Amino acid sequence: MIRGLLLFFGSIFSFHVNAANLSSITQTDMSLESSKRVDRGTIEYVYAVTQVNSGADAENVVGTVLSTTPNVVVVNGHFSVGTIYENKSVQTPSAITLRVDRSVPFDPTTLIFSFHGDLMVADGPPGDHYIEDVSYGTLTSPSESSSFHGVGEEFVLDVTGAYFTSEAYQITVSRNGDLIEGFGLSPSQLTFSNFFVNGENHVVVYATDDLGKPMVFEETYWAGNQSVNVRVQDETGMPVVADVVLKLSDDPTVTKSIRYEGGTLTVTDLPARTIIVEAFGTTDQYGSTAFIAGSQSTTTIAVKGIASPEPSSNLDFSNGTAGWVVTGPGTISVTP
Repeated sequence: MIRGLLLFFGSIFSFHVNAANLSSITQTDMSLESSKRVDRGTIEYVYAVTQVNSGADAENVVGTVLSTTPNVVVVNGHFSVGTIYENKSVQTPSAITLRVDRSVPFDPTTLIFSFHGDLMVADGPPGDHYIEDVSYGTLTSPSESSSFHGVGEEFVLDVTGAYFTSEAYQITVSRNGDLIEGFGLSPSQLTFSNFFVNGENHVVVYATDDLGKPMVFEETYWAGNQSVNVRVQDETGMPVVADVVLKLSDDPTVTKSIRYEGGTLTVTDLPARTIIVEAFGTTDQYGSTAFIAGSQSTTTIAVKGIASPEPSSNLDFSNGTAGWVVTGPGTISVTP
């Protein structure tokens, strides 16, 4: 999982910046990421945008798109490019959102792209520069990807080592490919209320710090609104004190651990997926089962004790039948 970006260095030079309308940066491609129907004739599209720089190195680059036709409405037309070097191209995922009336053919050439940022001018002789200019900030979340979460639970993203930009349009958040626009923004934190949906939540965040440097966060979380009553019992049906672990079959690293001490124990926040359950009794007992969350109200794990080891040291018949004990009318013999 991506918790930040790597920083690479070649020869380091001092730079000064000049604010500029960067006509040398042009949009070269639009790649469709997702779409959803708004009404019978209108569809909303999310595009990634690729741009190339034919001029000098530039940083703090921000792109803007405008529509020149009434059948195309720009829902989100501001996006952060970050740093783009001479003769290099950069793709910005989930850059723009367009609402298109499909009763008229959609012509991408009717969109006007412009780019603004700072030119990077070296104060010393020409030479190699660092490959990618990135933030020193690290993005983390207190939400654990290795546990289950409730549907509608809050999601928080913290930044350390840097600060978020104060401009919300320079922060792009998607969940399962859908753009998330409503969030709280402070210099050190993003807050999303009622965030997690049922099932898988693949979260990708592209942000810019206060110096215009890019930061990236990517993680997958699982959430649900199903519950099940858990019971653990031995061969006679008596309750057994046990440690119980519920695992998601899609990703067994996603778990929930509970302590069963008798009666009925309710487990919540399970997605409607196959759940594997293991029980470890306090006296060397073990049992397992599986169920689909939401398909039953109670799951019972029957545990059995681990038998004592066989006392005979001749389990491979290397010494003939010596040490083997047979009860009943049967006999044991070794044949070639």
